[in-house]
Amino acid sequence: MKISRFLTTADPPARRGGATLSEVLVAILIMGIGLVGVISLFPAAVMRSVHANTLTVGTSLRFNAESMLRIHPELLLNPDRDASGNLDGNGFRYDDQAYKIAYNPNLPGNAPAFMVDPLGLVQHVRASGSAVCTIPAITTMRRFGAGYHASLATAEEIFSGLDQWIVRAEGFPTGGNLDSAAATQSVILNNVGAQSIFIGAGLPTRAVIFNTDGTGCQIRELTTAANSNPLGNTIAWSNNPLPGLYSNATFASAKIGNVRVEQRDLRFTWLITARGQTSTLGGPPGEFTYDVDVVVFYKRGYPPGDIVGYANTGSAPNMVFQQNSLNVLVNWNPATTAAPFMKRGSFVLDAQNGYWYRIENYIEGAGVATITLATPARSSGRVAVFMKGIVDVFPIRQVTLTNPRQ
Repeated sequence: MKISRFLTTADPPARRGGATLSEVLVAILIMGIGLVGVISLFPAAVMRSVHANTLTVGTSLRFNAESMLRIHPELLLNPDRDASGNLDGNGFRYDDQAYKIAYNPNLPGNAPAFMVDPLGLVQHVRASGSAVCTIPAITTMRRFGAGYHASLATAEEIFSGLDQWIVRAEGFPTGGNLDSAAATQSVILNNVGAQSIFIGAGLPTRAVIFNTDGTGCQIRELTTAANSNPLGNTIAWSNNPLPGLYSNATFASAKIGNVRVEQRDLRFTWLITARGQTSTLGGPPGEFTYDVDVVVFYKRGYPPGDIVGYANTGSAPNMVFQQNSLNVLVNWNPATTAAPFMKRGSFVLDAQNGYWYRIENYIEGAGVATITLATPARSSGRVAVFMKGIVDVFPIRQVTLTNPRQ
């Protein structure tokens, strides 16, 4: 009789495969180090992407500004065109010699350095032709509106990106009055009233009304004359009825789909600074040449610090900018004046000669700062101005225009 052999206490136990706790912990540590390194790249990538998009939009706006200069040469030829005096048949003043000599008498050849910034004039409540900043006994460049500073809406029309709108409310209307014979038309969106959407100066508001299949839309400007303030669930507009199938007299028969309520978001705006010559060297009489910089802002604010001039009052010859030097010295009284806005990569303006410089580095003390420029100063000047929100300064060299009066 054959007897099977079974496991006895003398046989070795079977070994099970796997990792020890120490090995697991070491693996987790190594993986964690790798994950932390990878995860840390995401915020930097997002910031770089946002910065790249900002520069792309800023560059597009720079080309828009250049086209605007060709369409509206009075921005350079006649930045003070609202002034009384020598006017042409259209009410434009082309006597630019007047402001060249009056505002910049000490500059070489009476070459004017000036700024065209209607938005800044409106927001700071300044008159066209007023100094960019005021320093006793120092003449700085002037800020003009070129006739576009009558209102904020007029300034925005030229000096901003007009396609910048944010959606404040959206939905499908539940009713309305679309009678084209009525002075006011309206739709009802039940989710608007809780949003506290205010309409008024500086807050352009519109309704974007899509048809039922989403292939077309109509835009209607909303005003406080047709709506309560803040905006309620009834979205109304005046004297501009919807056409065709959007209307059909009654809401029930209208082909209206989604409706958006949008407000202007001034993300990108711009101004120009220019340094002009009395005439092109060797060119025909009445031909004027300008070196122009287009300054593009993102979410530009208008703090009082934007119109403060910082001068060097502590050392002779009291120059902030020294020609061919990378160093800039500014002084201020901490008891009465806030420190200037300084940041690596931001910009500083020579408020006498109209040159912009990128800040490479700075050392700040009590009421004094030494700034290192990315490029040497092109001219000596006594006043520096710092503005917030600058995306970039785009130089446009040698813009040549012909004065139509000559």
